[in-house]
Amino acid sequence: MEFRGYRRPDGRVGTRNYVGVLSTVVCANEVAERIARAVRGAAAFLHHQGCGQMPTDVARVTRALVGLGQHPNLAAVLLVSLGCESVRVEMEGTETLPAAGKRLFAELLAFASGRLTKAEICGYTNSMDIYVLGPVI
Repeated sequence: MEFRGYRRPDGRVGTRNYVGVLSTVVCANEVAERIARAVRGAAAFLHHQGCGQMPTDVARVTRALVGLGQHPNLAAVLLVSLGCESVRVEMEGTETLPAAGKRLFAELLAFASGRLTKAEICGYTNSMDIYVLGPVI
């Protein structure tokens, strides 16, 4: 019998290959739900927490979101945040979700405006010459 699943980089396997759209705060639920409905293969994970909570409750919600995000049935995760919630999901070990969002948004604008190419944003400038012909319209 052959297992037709998806092997993850950490060795775990999933039987589904969804993109998880996780809301980090109740106020972002509608946006997360709309994104998931619009993207084939996406699944929204919503909750009614994230604002004005005690530290114990914030820790519990954070653990739940991290657990969902690490599930082997998810190939990728999109966190939908307002930036004002109590939940702080760490990125790259030290970067908070609002800081990562600002950095990624700035990179997206630099790419969309034509100021930088995707390769430049990713740091691939040493192995080839990159030419930016003009702004993207």
